[in-house]
Amino acid sequence: MVTGDHAATARAISEQVGIDSDRVLTGEVVASLSDDELTARLRETAVFARITPAQKLRIVSLLQADGEIVAVTGDGVNDAPALKAAHIGAAMGISGTDVAKEASEMVLTDDNFATVYAAVEEGRTVFSNIRKATMFLLATGVALVLAILAAFSLAVAGVLPRGETGLFPLLLLPAQALWLNVVNNGIQDVALAFEPGEREQFERPPHRHDEGLLSQQLLERTVIVGVWLAALALAVFWYEFTNGAALGYAQTAALSTMVVSMALFLGTCRSESRSVLEKSPVSNPLLFAGTLTALAVHLLAIHAAPTQLLLGVEPIAVDTWIRILVLSPTVVLVAETHKRWRTSSRP
Repeated sequence: MVTGDHAATARAISEQVGIDSDRVLTGEVVASLSDDELTARLRETAVFARITPAQKLRIVSLLQADGEIVAVTGDGVNDAPALKAAHIGAAMGISGTDVAKEASEMVLTDDNFATVYAAVEEGRTVFSNIRKATMFLLATGVALVLAILAAFSLAVAGVLPRGETGLFPLLLLPAQALWLNVVNNGIQDVALAFEPGEREQFERPPHRHDEGLLSQQLLERTVIVGVWLAALALAVFWYEFTNGAALGYAQTAALSTMVVSMALFLGTCRSESRSVLEKSPVSNPLLFAGTLTALAVHLLAIHAAPTQLLLGVEPIAVDTWIRILVLSPTVVLVAETHKRWRTSSRP
């Protein structure tokens, strides 16, 4: 707590709100300290009294230089420099001055500090869900690109035979690739944004202000899962095509493999560190319904004449479905193994 009020007033208020008031540093003492000395005192002092606007700004700057994420709340004109310099300034909406509001990134319309906590909680949930959806989109995008390039490379190398027309076979037609984005990315990743927050995300320290959207752990998982998804689709395509199936049939099998595998991978994306077994499938009913809808829509598409003509797909046999349903869950094992390894190795 940093205030311009008297030390006795500051101590009394800090005791009421549960802030340690054993050490109260006054503005007179702050003025006598060097930056290094004040930085050391900041680590052990929770209450500052008789602080001038310039000293508030100095405290914010030293905390930032020490690697801290700094949020400042205030209502007066004197608070404006500190509100502006902080990573995030929160002005009082009822009692706050216009200058304080203009200098802040956030305005508390009810002047209630509990609202700050609720806002941080909601913000962390939103940020976490954006990360999860981004990882899912990137991993499936990597899988799609790698699978198509790998199939084409194998065809050029002569490992895969050419199609009925004598041309190099494509693992997926452009329309099928678009369909994959519509079914998986267009339905399920939107529902992933409604994932409820997890307890651990409210207990961890803030992210570094210069940290990217995806952590090193999530980038690793994106690449690993993307490669595995591509390998699954390529394996099914290669098996069907080299065992006498028509190109359209092999493409439909590869497409269905990716649809099912990505739907299962989505379950592991619901948490960055928790096992998929710890998350109830119905705790996010929108995601549960979206996944079932995506699978049902795909099944309908490969059996309905209009979409068969539009997408170049066709019904696939039971034995092919068995291979798909046996192979697809392995993506969950891969993702969960990496999750467990990275979580256990975290310092």
